[in-house]
Amino acid sequence: MSFKFCYNGEIHRCSKTITTFKDLKESFQLAYKGKLPISFSLQYFDEDNDAVLLSDEKDFKAMMSANKDGKPIKIHIKGEDDEYEIIDQSSIPEEYKERTKSKEEKIYNKEVEEKAKRLKELLPDNDIDVYLHYVSLDPEKTVEELVDDYLSKYAKTGTTAVSKPKTTKKK
Repeated sequence: MSFKFCYNGEIHRCSKTITTFKDLKESFQLAYKGKLPISFSLQYFDEDNDAVLLSDEKDFKAMMSANKDGKPIKIHIKGEDDEYEIIDQSSIPEEYKERTKSKEEKIYNKEVEEKAKRLKELLPDNDIDVYLHYVSLDPEKTVEELVDDYLSKYAKTGTTAVSKPKTTKKK
């Protein structure tokens, strides 16, 4: 089974054998190295020409089993534009919560995922999704800059359980 990745008018054929959603994700990130948006969703068109979201292993398996003719599957990458800044789960507006309950999951590029995982290790009080979104707002920052910025903005306001470490001055 082969795949074609479509994004921004550019099509790449994937010759690698793909057997899992993780393989698929790694393959298109490699094909569009440095060209993908910070967050995006994936979709393909089924036999009825309906756009079907592809966000996890279950979706991947359903897509594979539905492709009985063995033709290459075109995976379309759709960039996301968020209109809200997510700081913690309680700060998400109600209308955004409804949108996030949908099947459409955000997929972030590898660099954003790695930085978010590091933030989660350093600041374990929030959900990984909070950090994924936070890093995606300014992906060029280093992890250290992101931590400092996060703590300076949100630790003082009480929007999270994270507090900035106190420093004591020696006399």
